[in-house]
Amino acid sequence: MPNEYTREEIIKKVKHYFEADGFSCQEYSESLGAVRLPLYCSKRVEDGTELEIVVDIITESKVSKSLYLPTITVEGATIENACPPRFFQYYLPHIRIFWAYGHYVIKNGDYDEFKAACKKNGIGLLEVSDSSVIMVQDAKSLRETVGEHVKNEVETADGGHPQVELLFNTLSNLVAAQQEDYIHYLVRYAAPQFQLREITRRGTDYLSLILMNKLQEVTNLEYGEDLRRLAIDYRRAAKGDYQIALDTIKSLWSSRLHTEYPEIQRNFEVVLLLTPEYREHFLHQFQVFLLGALIIDKLHDTSAIQAFEHSNGSTIEDAWLAASTYHDFNYPVERCEKWMTDFFQQNLHIIDDNELFTLKLEKVVVTDEFLSKMQNLCAAIGCSFDDRMLRFILERSALQRDHAVLGALTFMKKFQNNTQLSTQAVSHAALSILLHDPNNWKCFCGEVSVPNAPDWEVDFSNKRLLPRLTLDSFPLEFLLAYCDEAQEWGRVGRDYEITKPQLEDIQVNQSEVLTHISVEDDTSYNKKRGKIQQLKRYLQDERFKIKIESRIGGSTEVFRMTGA
Repeated sequence: MPNEYTREEIIKKVKHYFEADGFSCQEYSESLGAVRLPLYCSKRVEDGTELEIVVDIITESKVSKSLYLPTITVEGATIENACPPRFFQYYLPHIRIFWAYGHYVIKNGDYDEFKAACKKNGIGLLEVSDSSVIMVQDAKSLRETVGEHVKNEVETADGGHPQVELLFNTLSNLVAAQQEDYIHYLVRYAAPQFQLREITRRGTDYLSLILMNKLQEVTNLEYGEDLRRLAIDYRRAAKGDYQIALDTIKSLWSSRLHTEYPEIQRNFEVVLLLTPEYREHFLHQFQVFLLGALIIDKLHDTSAIQAFEHSNGSTIEDAWLAASTYHDFNYPVERCEKWMTDFFQQNLHIIDDNELFTLKLEKVVVTDEFLSKMQNLCAAIGCSFDDRMLRFILERSALQRDHAVLGALTFMKKFQNNTQLSTQAVSHAALSILLHDPNNWKCFCGEVSVPNAPDWEVDFSNKRLLPRLTLDSFPLEFLLAYCDEAQEWGRVGRDYEITKPQLEDIQVNQSEVLTHISVEDDTSYNKKRGKIQQLKRYLQDERFKIKIESRIGGSTEVFRMTGA
């Protein structure tokens, strides 16, 4: 099957198609107000009126009536063929609405049913290829559709000789029927439903539709049905993305890990995001989990994935669920003490910093079964627990408040004696959390995290415990490092507002794992490029790639995880 087009590629081709026909085209035109459709086209016709067209985009290869024109129930009202174009037909009754899709769309029975439903509802279809745009089906505005219905009813009524009263009643009934059908979008929809990303697209898109669409193909994971249902329901879900993520994680932790997800992290983030330099981590964890789950599903039959359960007594998908959705859980600890101190200094004018909020982590680390946890962690690495390891962990956790080391330790505490994850699986999951942070994996592979690093870090780095990570030797650790670096789309924070990262494509099969992202411009590109170049020295599996491109400037490159 040909590669699917990105949303931007389809917009560009359709825009060129209408411009060649004399239309003036705008992407996400402000003239439509709150309605954020990808393409708005207009031109004056011979009678002096303005012909207006708007186009929504389908990038996926699979279309069906059930997916794109479903029947939904909202607060007791049933809406047939509910979809964004029908909403816009009511919101913009004089405008013709099209869906544009790639030529690679599968032309099967589902497609035929989808096409027929679009025709019945006046929705036009445009098929886009590299060389052309073909109008498969013309569109009709709501005014045209109602007008035709009235004309047909009147002309066939009473032998073709309608009376005035009959005409009035027919017209009234038709308009009432149309209003009853469409008014649910405005009156019956609860406020969150109106904000669906597929209806208005006016809010921030956190969860990627590209990733959601890929999840519909998951077949091998034991919780695959949960992910497929998430992907199918996502387009018409009334909940916000944060609530969707939280509900999904809590449900999976309960059903798969038999423990409760500690959702306090999300509460911390609401406050910490008030600080401009803070980066969102909760939704990031969820999308890292989804990306890794997709990869594990596609590589499920490979030796690296199959060997994990044989070696550790737990499925890799359960260990991945636990590690990925927890890996940044302790990030607020790095900032909490400083944030609270600054808060009280600024608001209560406390100028004597006498460690009111100092977290006595050194006591917690030493007293809370620390030695046994470290022995398990070292066993996962395949090394002995010595003074250099002890010093490294103590300095990183108790003094530097490193979220990755703290995360590894608290994770082992959380899953101590867990019935679903073996001790070995917990240890590898904890190790993946520890190693996902560059400051830590650099030390494990023989580098130092910063120039002029302290002696204890240099001593530990000289051990070169893990010069390279491969998928075969450390699958969890490899996947978390890869997915954590690849995932940036939809995050909140000043850096992301500047770089505007987007997920363009994901390609996963047993011979290639490619995550394709784009950023705003060449400055953002160079910054991201440096981070990926660092990571590819540590990860060694040439099947895994990250492609980055600059939307303004045009720089693009594919990085293989070569271990060099």
